[in-house]
Amino acid sequence: MDFLLDVNMTPSLISLLEKDGHNCRHAVSLGMGTSSDEKIVDFARQSGEVIITHDLDFGTIMVFSGENKPSVIIFRIHQISPLIFFNLIKLNWSRIEESLIGGAIVIFEESNVRIRHLPSV
Repeated sequence: MDFLLDVNMTPSLISLLEKDGHNCRHAVSLGMGTSSDEKIVDFARQSGEVIITHDLDFGTIMVFSGENKPSVIIFRIHQISPLIFFNLIKLNWSRIEESLIGGAIVIFEESNVRIRHLPSV
């Protein structure tokens, strides 16, 4: 799967995802360090990438857009660690992969994973 890390995500997550067979880029390395969330959503939609972020605004943007892409993974956990993020994705991959392909917001919380399919009705 192709991932786009939001500016608030650590770039060190890229190597973990790539070692697991995914393509991954960081918004800052693409010149979008000061871009609006909407611009990042548009870029991810055009490039077919799933956004990974801490920013809840991406979920709001997608819910109100009426679109099913891009999918978004949002981390709402206190421990900020690329290894923890990677492990959460990997451990839940069989549960979230199909939803991400079809269009979804996946929210990782401290003890829960929520999936909201897009477009939201």
